[in-house]
Amino acid sequence: MANNCWNYVAITGDKKRINTIQKHFKNYDNTRWFTEFGDAFFNKKRNYEGQEFDFYYEYGTKWWDFDWDRESDTELIVQGDSAWSPPLKLLKDISKKFNVKVYAEWQEYGMDFAGRATWNKGLEKEMWNCSAQRMDLEHMGLSEFYDYQVQWIDDNSTFVDFIEILSTDVVEYIGEKGLAQIKEWFENDTKRIATQNT
Repeated sequence: MANNCWNYVAITGDKKRINTIQKHFKNYDNTRWFTEFGDAFFNKKRNYEGQEFDFYYEYGTKWWDFDWDRESDTELIVQGDSAWSPPLKLLKDISKKFNVKVYAEWQEYGMDFAGRATWNKGLEKEMWNCSAQRMDLEHMGLSEFYDYQVQWIDDNSTFVDFIEILSTDVVEYIGEKGLAQIKEWFENDTKRIATQNT
C-alpha cells in the first residue's frame, strides 16, 4: 500500500486555458492509469497494458485522488492525496504546454518529506524541499506547531525526548531562540500535568 502524499495545486492563467485544463481533470475517472491521464493533457496515446513500474510512474506518481475547485475564471485549485510522491512532472508539463503558472505544495509524513514549487510557462521559478514537520511549522507558526507535536509524546517524556522527535531542519530553522521558547512551554506543560496528577 502506498504512503499518501498530500498535494495542493493552484493553476492560474487565462480563462480559456484554465477551462481546457479543468476538462482534463474532469476526465480522470475515465482513465485506468495515471500515465494515461497525464498523456491526455498532451494528446499522447500509448499501449498502457503490461508495462514496467516506471512507465506507470512517469508523471511523478501512480495515482492521485483529488478534488478540484474553480476559485475564479482564471484559477483552478486541485488538492488531494497521491501515491508516494507528488505529480511534479505532470504539473511542470501542464505549465509548459498551456502557458500557465502552477504553484504546488506537497507533504508526506511516512517518509517525512514536503516541499513547494512554482512553474511559469514551464520554467521553474521555485523548488523548495523540506521535512513534513518543517512544512507544518511553515503553516502553523511556532506555538501551534509545538501544540501539535507535543501530543505525540507521553507524559513522562523529557525536553530532550521532545527535541528528538523534531526534524533536523526544524531545529535549525527555529534556532536557539525558538528552542528556548519551546523549552519554556514544555516545562510549563510538565508542571501543569504534574499538578493535575497529584
